[in-house]
Amino acid sequence: MSSSSATFVSQLMDSIRQFFARPMVTLRGPYWMLAALAMMFVAAAVSRHDGVTSVYDEITYLDWVLSLPGNAIAQTGEPFSLQGRELFACQGVMYFGTTGPPCGSDYSNLLEFPQQGISTADAYTPLFFWPVWAFAKVVTLFGPDLVYGARLAMMMWLVPTVLVMFAVMRRMRVHDGISMATVALFISSPFAWWSYTYLSTDASVPLIGALALLIAVRFLQDAGSLWWLVPLAVVGQLLKVTSFLGILLPVIALALVWGAQLFVRKTGKSFASQSGGERTLTFSDWFLPALTSGIALAATQLGWTYVRQMLAVGEPPNQWLTLPRGMTGEMLFQSINFLWMGVVARPMQSYGNATWNVPTTYGMLLTFLVIAGVIGMLLSRPASTTEFGLAWATGIAAVTFGPLLFGVLLVLAEPFSMPGRYGAALLPAFFLMVALAVRWPGGRLLLVGASVPATAYALLRGLNYA
Repeated sequence: MSSSSATFVSQLMDSIRQFFARPMVTLRGPYWMLAALAMMFVAAAVSRHDGVTSVYDEITYLDWVLSLPGNAIAQTGEPFSLQGRELFACQGVMYFGTTGPPCGSDYSNLLEFPQQGISTADAYTPLFFWPVWAFAKVVTLFGPDLVYGARLAMMMWLVPTVLVMFAVMRRMRVHDGISMATVALFISSPFAWWSYTYLSTDASVPLIGALALLIAVRFLQDAGSLWWLVPLAVVGQLLKVTSFLGILLPVIALALVWGAQLFVRKTGKSFASQSGGERTLTFSDWFLPALTSGIALAATQLGWTYVRQMLAVGEPPNQWLTLPRGMTGEMLFQSINFLWMGVVARPMQSYGNATWNVPTTYGMLLTFLVIAGVIGMLLSRPASTTEFGLAWATGIAAVTFGPLLFGVLLVLAEPFSMPGRYGAALLPAFFLMVALAVRWPGGRLLLVGASVPATAYALLRGLNYA
């Protein structure tokens, strides 16, 4: 390389370092920008949707929203409302089309509709649906219908999720530019399209995972109490049962941090590149709040199960759930499912039958990025014991939480082949690993450069992941 070329490369790298060394705009500027981006993404995508409903049980959820405020709590064995049956007959479900009698005819025969005409919304408490209905009702004052308003209400969940994700990254000393780029990739991801632009109970789950991470990180930095995990665990279970995975991941991280600090104290050897600025943990510091969170979580779920049984008006429908891979094959598949398919959330859990276009390609590349981020943090030297705990807890969760949830289904319910979106509580941790893994200026520039066209395409052209 000539001296002039070497000088140019040196100047370029210095410029990149200086760019990433400067604070972004203001302390709160990134939060406002990410909130605006999230709202624009939801509004743009919802405006492009037609009447066809999402394959992820959207009619079930819309049925409850359309029947509020009269139907305050969904009951086991409850039939779909007239509005819900009309959605099946007239609008239809993605991939399956319309079902039941012809649109506008007699909808009285429940057996003509999916699930024998019986709703499965009784699995959920009203905590998710009442705020969605209230938001949707406000939207209808400006002209759109309740379905449009309910879909638009998903920004209630996306906005706080991305803000908390950014707050966690800032706490972990990730540069604001990298944090914003990483969160922007989450906003434009296939999971976000499926979960925040259609009515979906998955929308609340990443928020619980992100808040649990923030509580744990603040605690490890001696800036907050870990006991906030207890009410968060209760709220998470009232929103969706899979939220408990988001509580479990930081608990594992805390246990690993405690073990790492114990190792350092006993051996005098440090495997982290930095030291100081972290809380010195004792066993009771983290174990008692974690144990109480688990008890509160279990009590909440058992209590809601009892309420469902008390309010039941009939038997739940036969959903014809299957295990195409068999019991052992399914358990093995679930060990890779959350990391492999969590961010793309494809209905068929595969790219084998996908139409290869810009959205599909982007989803595949984003999957590779998430996998690389998680594995990369496992292979790199951590900057602190906090980073070590989070990285290894995320790696452990990526491999074991799928089989764990499948085992819970075996014990408590009918097992079935779970989709990758059931691991939504882990997504904030996955994207945190991506942000932490980008350590050199060139990689940072690539990440920022990738997020800009992806976000612009999602807003201006629309990423249709169906």
